[in-house]
Amino acid sequence: MSKQKRALIIGAGGIGTACVREFLKKKYTVYSTYYKNLVAKTKLEEMCGTQKVFYADVREKNDLIKIAEAIKSEGNLDVCINAVSPPLKLKLFKDLTNEECAEDIDTIIGGAINTAHIFLPLLNQKGSLLFLLSSVLKNHPPRMASYTLAKSAVWGLIKTLAVELRGEIRIIGISPSYVETDLLSVFPEKFLRHIKETLPGGVFLKAKDVANRIVEVVERPQKHSSGENIFLDTTSQ
Repeated sequence: MSKQKRALIIGAGGIGTACVREFLKKKYTVYSTYYKNLVAKTKLEEMCGTQKVFYADVREKNDLIKIAEAIKSEGNLDVCINAVSPPLKLKLFKDLTNEECAEDIDTIIGGAINTAHIFLPLLNQKGSLLFLLSSVLKNHPPRMASYTLAKSAVWGLIKTLAVELRGEIRIIGISPSYVETDLLSVFPEKFLRHIKETLPGGVFLKAKDVANRIVEVVERPQKHSSGENIFLDTTSQ
């Protein structure tokens, strides 16, 4: 009998929660984190069990260290996914405050650094560390400067880690296009309708679509190499 695989999903947003659900379907033992959202916490506990759900502010290294220690007592991980994202600001760069820029930098970049430092040693050889990036790395939209900056930095981290680890652990970025999650709530409805008209099929990705592709990337290591950034839209389903 094969050993049960284990996954950690950091961030219980729409995509993160969908990942939890899909990895559970694949019979993984799944650990997950939430931040402030008690509704998400309850949902995760129903799916994973209360002992496998943890509070985590990814900017706080000690939060992640405590999680690593709890998981390590049960064994190593096969996959770790950082799916954390702060709310989108949707402002021109000239209107962004230093504090708003710092939130994206600290959460996205700082969170990625903390995740890599703390959970890389917990991954089994040939395991996978995935970071949720974004299609902004390809189309560079206006009014998203700090978000794009932060995601670009994580992409640089992915490339560097892939070289340093030389395939011992796969480091991969996942860059979805527009996904139907709460992050889209900051966009005007008129803008979202216009964007939909430009997309294949006239629809946004669903969180489940992204989660299914992430499971595929993890389960089929021969298809995607370490150091890749995989762009997803409705044509890639």
